[in-house]
Amino acid sequence: MQLSETTNVPTSKDSITVYLDPELHEALKEWARQQKRSKSFVAAELIEEAVKAWQKTQEREQS
Repeated sequence: MQLSETTNVPTSKDSITVYLDPELHEALKEWARQQKRSKSFVAAELIEEAVKAWQKTQEREQS
């Protein structure tokens, strides 16, 4: 699954490619469907939350 789905809309955001197990991909697809969002949007939100949590952990460890 590519996180930045191909569209004709120009974007300044970077893109990455992620390979998922079929079960995880189906779960992400269902989650996106229920939210009426793209898989890319849901995945980007999850990654953003995870990175923010990791950054907080890093800040605590450096204190």
